[in-house]
Amino acid sequence: MLQIFEANVGYKREFTLTNVDGETFEEELTWGVDSEIAVKAGYVAEASLVVDERKQVGNFTVMTRVRGPVYVTFTSPRDNNSLVKASCNYVAKIVKEFVDVERRKGRQIDFVRFSDDDIDAVVIETKGNCKFRYGVKQEISVHQKPLDGAGP
Repeated sequence: MLQIFEANVGYKREFTLTNVDGETFEEELTWGVDSEIAVKAGYVAEASLVVDERKQVGNFTVMTRVRGPVYVTFTSPRDNNSLVKASCNYVAKIVKEFVDVERRKGRQIDFVRFSDDDIDAVVIETKGNCKFRYGVKQEISVHQKPLDGAGP
């Protein structure tokens, strides 16, 4: 007689920064163990899966420097997309004006800095942490014993 043993376990965690506050996504990841277990006639088998798991935690900081000009063109779709106005400014100036307006409203935007050595640059600091678990080893253990009243 042949029996199949199958187990599904696993974990996954994913971090995506989509706005000022950030978002965390947690998702379960599965993997399978398919093993054929031969069972003698008149015997019963008990199989177990043991997964050795490890956990890791880490913090990270990413510093992003953005610099350069931003070109904007305004066109009129009613007039065959003809040019209405063109404008150019440095990204640092645009972001600084936005941050100043937000600060006047009472909102602190501490993760945006303006470089002292490069007046055309914006430095954005992204901080976060990563927590995950992973399987290091998995073992299948099988024990067989005669059925009550049966045996060789």
